[in-house]
Amino acid sequence: MKKAESILRTLITAISRLAGWLPRTVTVETGAALGIFLYHTLSKRRRIAERNIKCTVGTNWNRSLVRQVARSAFGNLGRTLAEFLAFPSLNTEIGNQLVTIQGREHFDRALEQGKGAILLTAHLGNWEMLGASLGILGYPLVGINKRQKGEFAEIINEYREMTGLTMIYKGLSIRAAIRCLKDNNILGILTDQGGGQVVDLLGRKTPFPQGAARFARKLGCPILPTFIRRGPDTPLQHIIEICPPLVVQRTKNSDDDIVITTQLCADALSKQISAYPDQYFWLHRIWKDLVTVRKRY
Repeated sequence: MKKAESILRTLITAISRLAGWLPRTVTVETGAALGIFLYHTLSKRRRIAERNIKCTVGTNWNRSLVRQVARSAFGNLGRTLAEFLAFPSLNTEIGNQLVTIQGREHFDRALEQGKGAILLTAHLGNWEMLGASLGILGYPLVGINKRQKGEFAEIINEYREMTGLTMIYKGLSIRAAIRCLKDNNILGILTDQGGGQVVDLLGRKTPFPQGAARFARKLGCPILPTFIRRGPDTPLQHIIEICPPLVVQRTKNSDDDIVITTQLCADALSKQISAYPDQYFWLHRIWKDLVTVRKRY
C-alpha cells in the first residue's frame, strides 16, 4: 500500500510540475478537453448532471440545451482540476493577474468589527481558486471539509494549505469553527452538499446545512455570500464576487431565525448558480435525500 501511495504522489507531483511549467492556456484547455472526455465516458455522472439541470434551472429547456450546459460544466470541472494541479506554481503575482475581486470592502469591514466572518459559497467556477486567491492575498481564511482518507486526499489538503488556507474537518469542526470566528478569521463553508434544514434551492426542496445561520446568530458574525466565476472573455480569468452581508435574523424564536437565515443562504446560492449554470458542479446527487425528488428522476 505504501509503495502504491508513493507512486501516486510521485505521479501527481510530476503532473503538477508539468501543469505549472506549461503555458497556462495549454494547461487549462488540456483540462477542459479532459472534462469533455469524462462527459462522454462517465455515463452515470452525465445522467445525474443532466437530470439535476433539467429539474432546476432547465425546466423549460430542450434536451439539446440541457446537454450543452452539462457538457460545459464537465469542461469547467476539467479546467478546475488542471488549475488545481498547478497550485504549487501559484504566487501573489500570478494570482493578481488571474483574479479580479469585486466587493473586497465587505470582507475588510467585517473584519474591522472583530467578530470574524462567514464566507458562504458553492461548487461554482473554480471554487479551489477562490480559497487559494484569498489565502495568497493574506486573508485569514479557514475552510471546513470532510476528512478523506488516503494519499490522494492528503495531497489535496497539502495543495490547499500551501496557498495560506487552513483546513478544519467535520466531526471536529464546531469548536474549531467557533474559535476561528472568535479569533476574527474568515470561515469558508461550501453549503451546496450535505443535509440539514429543508429549504428551497433552485426551486426544489433541498436539505441545506444550518451551520452558517447558527454560527452567525450565536456569535454575531456576518455571512458574506462569496462566489467565483470564470471571466466572460476567457476561462483563464476569474472573478471573485463578495456580496453584501445577509440580514441574519435575531429574535426570541431561535428556531425560526435559523430557518429564515438558512433560506436566505440558499437564495444566494440559487441566484449565482442560475446565472452561471455552465460553471456549476452538477455531477453530485444533490437531492438524493428527498424521496419525492428522487422519484421524479
